[in-house]
Amino acid sequence: MPLTVLETEKHKTLISRLKSFGLRVDAFTINNYSLAFIHKTFENESPIKGNYEMLEFLGDSILQYICARYIIENIQFKNPGDASLLRSKIVGTTNLAKISQELKLDELIFKGHGARDLEKNEKVLADIFESLVAAIFYNEGEAKVIDFLKKYLFVDSFDLTQSLKDPKTQFQEIVQSFSHKKPEYRSEYIPETKEWVTTLIYDEKVFGKGVGHNKKEAEVLAAQEALKIHFSK
Repeated sequence: MPLTVLETEKHKTLISRLKSFGLRVDAFTINNYSLAFIHKTFENESPIKGNYEMLEFLGDSILQYICARYIIENIQFKNPGDASLLRSKIVGTTNLAKISQELKLDELIFKGHGARDLEKNEKVLADIFESLVAAIFYNEGEAKVIDFLKKYLFVDSFDLTQSLKDPKTQFQEIVQSFSHKKPEYRSEYIPETKEWVTTLIYDEKVFGKGVGHNKKEAEVLAAQEALKIHFSK
């Protein structure tokens, strides 16, 4: 039998937000969904026993598994090292915190009166995303979790895949998609500063410049600047 729900304005907002995600909210699912947003500082003030930490523990494992499966089935990698790196970017704290903010999950955290700025804490934001995933799994099953993640987490996986490549490779792949011309890196050592200065030339035009402690670093920085100036979204 479900426990008593939290009768607050925030809880009403929680219910509305969950429904907007396409989740089923009723007397039997609301307890887990509420628990997914209860920080340990709120336990003494909550009619629901516990906090989101055990859900977060389960959600982390679910994310690791489903993300690995998604990468294998949808993205072509030649070795597991690249696949593992992409998974770490997708389910890493920084990315999960960003998704939580985009979904405005930070507005749904139940916290104690003495707790401050939890909704700005990257670790907490990532944790509540993981706990929500576990709650969806408990309430509606793996298929629903996969649907949720495809809609809100995996949509940026292509961009994250591109970020695994070094800037020089990214730049070359972009320009070769519409031309057979090759980029040229012109490097010069400056004795006075003991630095290398590299200019990235493409189609007889300067696309970027970089200054580094060695030639390779300067070339990478030149490519980074070219990507930022000419191909950033």
